[in-house]
Amino acid sequence: MKIDSLFLNQIFFTIAFILVTILSLTIFYDAYLKFQKKEGLYTNEEAEKIIRITRVITLIIVILFFINTYEGTKVAKELDRYNYNLKIQLISSIITIIPAILSVYVAFSSENEFVQSFNSET
Repeated sequence: MKIDSLFLNQIFFTIAFILVTILSLTIFYDAYLKFQKKEGLYTNEEAEKIIRITRVITLIIVILFFINTYEGTKVAKELDRYNYNLKIQLISSIITIIPAILSVYVAFSSENEFVQSFNSET
């Protein structure tokens, strides 16, 4: 069933997004520790790598959410259940891709100022 796989995909993408968010929170905790003049969880280089990896993974997840939403709207059209709410959901999926692309760009365009500002090693 196509609908079952769409729901399973949505669950999988949501779990992946939660895991990436948790990993990102460790970066904030690392910065907090360094701000308190304590030993951080990561070195500066490790923190930058984690930020870059999580942003790329987030972009991939956002794109997969969009694809899944698009496939869902196709199925809804086939079942004659397409409505305005599905159209809005598809538009919001497209709009979400833009900030994800920008965050990847920022992560790779220069050294991460967030990590640098709290790092006691510099």
